Amino acid sequence: TESIKPTENSGGEFVYTSDDYGTFTMSVPALNDPTWEKDIEKSTEPTEYEEGKDVYHSDIYGDLTIVIPKLLHIHNLTHIEKIPETETSAGTKEHWHCQGCGKNYADENGTVELDDITIPASVHTHKLVHISQIPATETTKGVKEHYHCEDCGRDFLDENGETEATADSLKIGIIKNEVLSGDNAPATKLVTPKDELIASVLSPEEQAAVNEGKDINIILKVEDATLKAPSLDKTAAEGKLRELKNYKLGQYLDVELLKKIGGSESEKITKTNSPIKVMFNIPDSLLGKSEYSVIRIHNGEATVLSDLDSDPNTITIITDRFSTYALAYQDKSSGLDSDEESSDADNSEPNSDENGTSDAGNSETTSGENSTSDDSSSNESSNTINNGTGENGTPDNNGSSSDDSNPSTGSNVSIIPLAALLSGIIVIISKKRNLACHFKYNK
Repeated sequence: TESIKPTENSGGEFVYTSDDYGTFTMSVPALNDPTWEKDIEKSTEPTEYEEGKDVYHSDIYGDLTIVIPKLLHIHNLTHIEKIPETETSAGTKEHWHCQGCGKNYADENGTVELDDITIPASVHTHKLVHISQIPATETTKGVKEHYHCEDCGRDFLDENGETEATADSLKIGIIKNEVLSGDNAPATKLVTPKDELIASVLSPEEQAAVNEGKDINIILKVEDATLKAPSLDKTAAEGKLRELKNYKLGQYLDVELLKKIGGSESEKITKTNSPIKVMFNIPDSLLGKSEYSVIRIHNGEATVLSDLDSDPNTITIITDRFSTYALAYQDKSSGLDSDEESSDADNSEPNSDENGTSDAGNSETTSGENSTSDDSSSNESSNTINNGTGENGTPDNNGSSSDDSNPSTGSNVSIIPLAALLSGIIVIISKKRNLACHFKYNK
């Protein structure tokens, strides 16, 4: 026999079983009897989704729990139309969705619950076409090599159509380079081919970022630094300039190399992975000189960079460091002054008295001085042209000068020393003849 729980207005029976005393039944009063005390804290109200309970306690009959059924739930159903499946996406079954409990039902009365409303996508066999890589330009992004399905329109990285790619993941970033020349700065050009420039300026990680669609801009910035060049840089440049015979300072430049990756701030590059080639147009104020060079001052060290082209209007150098630069030139007239003086001295004649007699003493002195002066001037002029310069009078890459005390030979030997020597011999012979005539006449 099962126990009968009391209700609010009617009593019940508790059935007890004991191995020693057997089974017996005890009548219990209704729940409204003072014997029972309701435990408010343990009791709960039912909802549409959970049962409730009333908990009572009696010193005579013990504890009693009365389960309260769930409240009746009235579904708020919304009809959902079927969404057909495709080869590329799953579909959805027709159903009714309850806004209250969130469950889905196959019928409008909410009696047949649906655990899954998904219709799987149908099987699709891709018809793939290979698309070759389209390189990026300086204005448009490139496209990676991929495979395109002509039926479903999707793109894949592999020929089996297993790794799908989006339009963004197929983009190749733009790499462009530009030169910015400030006021009073010479027009400048990056001569290095783009592939070599990229390898010189960008790290492997940065080059990989381009394949992820990021744009990169390489910027060469050249500004006139005549007034703002650091004093230590000027001191280093002037020291190096003194090693270059007959060279003068033309203009200081601030040369910066920058890179900008994606939307980040521009980053200054002080040293590249390998040298790059830069060409400066010679400023109008410096045109017409005989030779040009560039002095680079980096971390206090001055280095002479030779002009690599034969164009009289440009200077082309290779460099891997960017800081303060100085344009230097050799004036056309700088190596000719001594030669002209020697030529004037050679053309002078010995002094004669009113009777046409040579002044032997003056002639001897004059010829000796002229001969000595010519040899010295000529040698100095020859050394000026060759010392510290290359084959064409341009300083070498190290800016070093050579003070060879041996006289120049070959095609670089000036004819001026030979003319001076011959002039001296002629004067001496003339002197001896005049003296002989003088002694004969007196005798």
